[in-house]
Amino acid sequence: MSGAAVPDRLERLFRKYLEPLGYGQADSRGPVDRDGGPIPWITYPAFHMLQRLVRPEHRVFEFGCGHSSLWWSSKVTEVVSVDHDLAWLGTIRARAWPRQTLIHRPIHAPPGPVPPELAADVQALIDGQWSSGQAGFDIMHGHNCADFLGYATSLLQWPRGTFDWIVVDGMARP
Repeated sequence: MSGAAVPDRLERLFRKYLEPLGYGQADSRGPVDRDGGPIPWITYPAFHMLQRLVRPEHRVFEFGCGHSSLWWSSKVTEVVSVDHDLAWLGTIRARAWPRQTLIHRPIHAPPGPVPPELAADVQALIDGQWSSGQAGFDIMHGHNCADFLGYATSLLQWPRGTFDWIVVDGMARP
């Protein structure tokens, strides 16, 4: 295969598959579809699967907010998103739908009540948390569970079974 064949094939892939999906049209706020509407920042195959599974009556809890929050809010009954970045929450709040609740839980926020049956598991996650030794790196990559305990326990404010989807796309990922 000649060297020119690969770029030609990539160009065809882009023009026939990616471009019609909106790839390359992301704006400064995040990924968008071909019509400029917000979409989650996930792979296209995962996004297509998600589109087939989501129902209007579903409820979503989301760690981290952004374009995915806006997309979910256009598809389901309720979206609750928790984020640590107040400025970013303001950006999303300006574009939010009425059925979207945005919660701010900054770094070092105290944890909410942890059910006794989960307390040991939460403590084990904190005690066993990997650290690079560089706080900025750990925070940026969601490896800093102890400092984001208030954030991570936000979901526990609701009874089990409240949400059909729980999306982890923010701090304290473990």
